[in-house]
Amino acid sequence: MRHAVSIGAVLGAASLLVLGTGCRRESIEDRVDKLPELPAGIADTLDPKTRATKIPASYPAPEKASDPLLAPCCGSSDFKTLQVRFSYTKCAPLRDFIVVRLDDALILDPGTSGAPTGGQPGVQVHRLGARNARSVLDTTICMTSAGPWSAAFREDRNCIGYTPQDSLVITAFGDPLLFVWNGGSQNHPAGIELVSCRQVSNLQTPCNALSGCQCPSSTCPPDQPCGCTLQW
Repeated sequence: MRHAVSIGAVLGAASLLVLGTGCRRESIEDRVDKLPELPAGIADTLDPKTRATKIPASYPAPEKASDPLLAPCCGSSDFKTLQVRFSYTKCAPLRDFIVVRLDDALILDPGTSGAPTGGQPGVQVHRLGARNARSVLDTTICMTSAGPWSAAFREDRNCIGYTPQDSLVITAFGDPLLFVWNGGSQNHPAGIELVSCRQVSNLQTPCNALSGCQCPSSTCPPDQPCGCTLQW
């Protein structure tokens, strides 16, 4: 599944546009200076090590009964691909967001609200700190978007301890973001909105080889839509 906000779109969001030779040119330094500063409310959500939105390592498990819940017959691993909305900010040197050739004809147009003119809708561009005086390409630029992003969802139900064990990997601006929790998709971390869902596979295994339980597995062919629903 293609990322709704791909790396190419992020680079487009930087609004690096080649001007015609007959047009008036404005330096990239001037364009960077015009970028609005990253709002404090967004800056406070960043991990100081990665300079990206801080992702909690894990989430607390819900309360469980004193005795482990046993599976009736089969354990399972369920796989789905999703499109989700999740606000994510990534800050990096300007050069990291550029793959097109740079020369003095390139401009960065921040528009009026931090959203770049001609860029990906919904992507905001800000500057973190002052422009690097030695090299404008080393200036820290921040991209913020809520997607939608591509994501992979997995839910395991073990034979001993049948409570769902869930994980979600969201790919945002090329970064894999891992979320882990227990108790089913309805217990997903706050701030993640489901846009669409596609079933990939459901793999089942018998919990007791002597029980005679039927544990069929299923896989969706790549060329079929295989829609699905989740309690979200």
